[in-house]
This record gives sequence, C-alpha cells and structure tokens, in this order.
Amino acid sequence: MISAGGVPIPADAADVHYVTKNGSAQVSFLSKQMPDYLHRAGLLPEGASLFDKKYSSAYGLAQDDGELPEGLCGPALKGPAWSYYRTGPGGGVDILVERSPFGFDTFRAPARVIATFDIR
Repeated sequence: MISAGGVPIPADAADVHYVTKNGSAQVSFLSKQMPDYLHRAGLLPEGASLFDKKYSSAYGLAQDDGELPEGLCGPALKGPAWSYYRTGPGGGVDILVERSPFGFDTFRAPARVIATFDIR
C-alpha cells in the first residue's frame, strides 16, 4: 500500500504513478474518496468546507489546462484545481486535487490528485 505523507492513499485509487527525488515523493492517482482522504491526512478538519480558504486555496490552473510535474508519468492534473498543505513532524504534505468545472463546491469524480511529500 502506498502512503502519502504517512496516510494510505484511498482504497479506490486507480491509475497510480509516482516518482521520488531529492528527499521527496510525488504520487498521482484517481479517486472518488478525496474528502475522506483529506480528513484522514489531517489537511481538512471534520466539518470544514472542502474549499475553506483557512485550510486550502485555489491553484493556478485554468479550466482544462494541465500540469504534470517533471519526472512524473501518466495523465496530467486538469484545472481548475485546489491545493491543501500541511507541515508537521513528519515533513510537509501538499495535495492538489481536480475541482469540478461545473459545480464549484465539489471535486471531479473521480478526481486526479497529485500528492507531494517528504520521505526523509
């Protein structure tokens, strides 16, 4: 099982790709279980809105623009996207999630995710 920042990726994760370099890892996957994953990873408290700007922020990708970090293979993450970040004793975790282009209060289903985290 792959863990991103110490938290196993969702059980329904598909199309998983990863790369490691310079003490960090990036994992890309598709999932319909992102709200649960964000709560388990400690990135979003229970009861908080998925898009609460206290815990997350918009990521600079226009609708249907794509981004794939250097060295990571597989399909690109498509905009619009949302970013979640956490620092802690185990290092930082940064999660980018595809937001729905139609309903701005939800993710794509399934959503492509890129998780970046320290592995030192």
